Amino acid sequence: MLKVVSRRLSRQALKNALAVLGVVFGTYLLYIWRLGSLTTGLSPTESTARQLSSNLSYISDNPINAPLRLVQYLAQSLGHHGAFYMRFASVFFMVLFVGCLYLLLKTWFGRLVGLLGTLLLVGTPWFILIARSANATVMLLAPLAVIASFLWLTSSKKQSKLAWLALVCISAISLYIPGLVWFILVAGWMRRRELLGSLKFHGLVIVSLSALLAIAIIVPLILAMVNDLSVARQLLLLPEHWQGLIGNLKSTAWSLLALFWRTPYHIDLIIGRLPLLNITQLALAVFGCYAMWANARKETYNLLAILAASIIFSGLNANLELLTLAVLVVCIFAVAGLRYLYVEWRGVFPRNPLPKVLALSLMALVVGIHLMLGVRYALVAWPHTPSTHSLYVIK
Repeated sequence: MLKVVSRRLSRQALKNALAVLGVVFGTYLLYIWRLGSLTTGLSPTESTARQLSSNLSYISDNPINAPLRLVQYLAQSLGHHGAFYMRFASVFFMVLFVGCLYLLLKTWFGRLVGLLGTLLLVGTPWFILIARSANATVMLLAPLAVIASFLWLTSSKKQSKLAWLALVCISAISLYIPGLVWFILVAGWMRRRELLGSLKFHGLVIVSLSALLAIAIIVPLILAMVNDLSVARQLLLLPEHWQGLIGNLKSTAWSLLALFWRTPYHIDLIIGRLPLLNITQLALAVFGCYAMWANARKETYNLLAILAASIIFSGLNANLELLTLAVLVVCIFAVAGLRYLYVEWRGVFPRNPLPKVLALSLMALVVGIHLMLGVRYALVAWPHTPSTHSLYVIK
């Protein structure tokens, strides 16, 4: 009996060790390998980001994306001003958000599909490149941290107090990121019953402590908005210059087309005018949208609302980086599509182990090819394009 238990424990330890090694290797390859030297220098926007995070007064005057800028400030205060350290701040937050995504996908689709789905997202060229940039685009994925903390709150009874404090603090910090105030308000209203129940459950002490923490976090933001109303405009994603009705409609239509056809113009983190998503993700997303519509309509509505809001805000502001959440939503639908096809295949051969192995092998093959193409796009093709060579030259 003891031998059997020890064998099981050793197998589990081996699996855990292999999983940790896989995560470390994948993180290094996708995000850290040649992080500072893949391009000859910084882009103009990265150089501006470095300048704006070089002093605490700059951050306090305009605290937009303050979480990432504070990490960059810490690196610069220690004497590290190079491209590697400026970009490593984005890597740090991307790894955090990927962990939150895995928690969400595992809750919805199970451990195996959740893992494959996470790989499907991290292999997307857009996400690889925003994680390797000194810009703050990666912070648009912060809703994943809010959702993960909410899942922790609703699934954990022993650590519910800590989960509540984490949810409040993460939500307050997210207010520093453009557009997330809308997400916090809408999500809070939709989950008001659970949140009110949590307020009653945790009592006066924890609620008071969480309120004090939230106030302490957002006070600098409020002061900055009082001193400069443009900070509030940027946080609310209100455009500085309105394009008119026809102009806004055209820009929004182009934002939609940028997901699957081509972008209206070239931006730093793509090759030419290629779309942000590939045909594999789009095909899987169609199946996933159908499956979620049939079995999880409420979640489908929520995801479609985020998708539409991301496209509209991107169009109104003529800023394709605001499509980051739209790309995330399509990837989640693609994961649902992957699970739907697996379940349908298993329904045809419910007891035969061979089709199951074949299905898992095909799923792994699809995700593996997607990862390989994403790595070649982001780490081989993109840095060698003429536009990248001409843009990333600032030391």
